[in-house]
Amino acid sequence: MKNQKFAIKTGNCLYNHCYGLYRLIYPVVKNKSDAYEISIMKSSVKHGDTVLDIGANIGFVSRVLSKCAGANGMVFAFEPDTENFRHLQKELKFLSNVKPVHAAVSDTAGVITVYRSPMLNVDHRTYPINDYTSKEDVRCVTIDGFLPDDATVTFIKMDIQGFEFTALQGMRRTLQRNSEHLKMLMELWPAGLKKAGSSALQVFDFLAQSGYEMHLIEGKKRSLLTRGQIIEKNDLPDEIYYNVLVKSF
Repeated sequence: MKNQKFAIKTGNCLYNHCYGLYRLIYPVVKNKSDAYEISIMKSSVKHGDTVLDIGANIGFVSRVLSKCAGANGMVFAFEPDTENFRHLQKELKFLSNVKPVHAAVSDTAGVITVYRSPMLNVDHRTYPINDYTSKEDVRCVTIDGFLPDDATVTFIKMDIQGFEFTALQGMRRTLQRNSEHLKMLMELWPAGLKKAGSSALQVFDFLAQSGYEMHLIEGKKRSLLTRGQIIEKNDLPDEIYYNVLVKSF
């Protein structure tokens, strides 16, 4: 825990005061910590695919997806925080197959408040938190409303700090229309979901009703999650979260 707190404090300091160094170190850390998840992206996304990066931050995953989708593919990278989005634009400006979108993804289109975390730039929220340092109103969109009705989406990466259930509500048609081939790599943070007004169980039930199953990623392995296992994880403490692969039955 002490090492984790030190890493967070160091990362926050570098992001705020030495971004040039941060942008060099961050990919090294992510390539190591998320090696298995990156392998899933590379095996799932093919040249010509349309994919979504929801919670794009400064664009690490967007760059991975860009390479996988190729020149004829398209990556839509959604990031609500203005400062993160400014960095995102700079990081992706030479990638013609990536479209940065300055917006949060939600269940309705309009305006939403971003609450900036004092911990890290990857921990800003689109729901109220007690210790936010500042806040701003930004555009929010639904995936169903943003994409054309006939859009074929093959892969979604979503990491939005507990707001995932709300975002899923706004992509019902997209999930149903693409259920035969769509995969989604998503963070499952039970405590964060509760803070945002939902739960891990609601996410599980919604996806199951939409024709999808969840696979828990642990290290270099993944296993099918049952409803009983989700109930056991529904009330886990704040510091515990998972990555899950979502795909059709």
